[in-house]
Amino acid sequence: MGKMPLRRVGDYVRFAPATFVYLTLLGITTGVLVSSDAQEAARLLLERSTNLAHLSRDPARVLLASAFWLSSPSQLPVWVALFVLVLAHVEHRVGSRRMVAVFAIGHVGATLLVAGGLWIALRAHAVAASVVDAEDVGVSYGFLAVASASTCLLGRPLRAPWLGGLLVYALSDMLTPVSFTDFGHLAAVLIGIACTPLVRRAAVTRAMRPAKSQARRGELVKRRQPALREVQPSSSSARAQTSSGARM
Repeated sequence: MGKMPLRRVGDYVRFAPATFVYLTLLGITTGVLVSSDAQEAARLLLERSTNLAHLSRDPARVLLASAFWLSSPSQLPVWVALFVLVLAHVEHRVGSRRMVAVFAIGHVGATLLVAGGLWIALRAHAVAASVVDAEDVGVSYGFLAVASASTCLLGRPLRAPWLGGLLVYALSDMLTPVSFTDFGHLAAVLIGIACTPLVRRAAVTRAMRPAKSQARRGELVKRRQPALREVQPSSSSARAQTSSGARM
């Protein structure tokens, strides 16, 4: 009896490799922050931030690197729980490639939308010049995109509350003193909604695979049956000849 829960946990992890590899990397980078002093930790995060200065010089590097660091080590337990409950489940339903694609689209898309807004705000002198070198790392944009895109995987009664909760979360941040990250959260939720068709198609395709495999096996069985019927009479006649020879 004790082996069954362990087997289910193992299967849950095995069929969501991208989620758990990602969590492992987050754990490693968070450990680096914990083992660093405050000045070194701030430098590590700033070097990997998707601020305007870095996006103008080395956008590919910071867009990738920023997704593997958390702004505070205390955030790690929360993200572990959310990834295990949401991202791993989505990966089970749509596959690793599609889940990672939606996460990347949300992370990159929301980051660039925020950067574009900040650039316009700077031109209009609506924000302080210090935002050019602001610290900006984290996984929230990608997570929110996947979470909102996964709405189509839920039963109809749960879809409106789930998506409504995500929108309320994103909008409620904007009722308090607004930071550019808050706009990014709303952008990520909207990007996830736009990715819903990708998730729905992938879920339908994966759900049909067992039925297709079973149909193929059925076809193979049908093809083998005539051959078996042809073999059986010849075997019977051979036994009859042997019997008649023995009686003689």
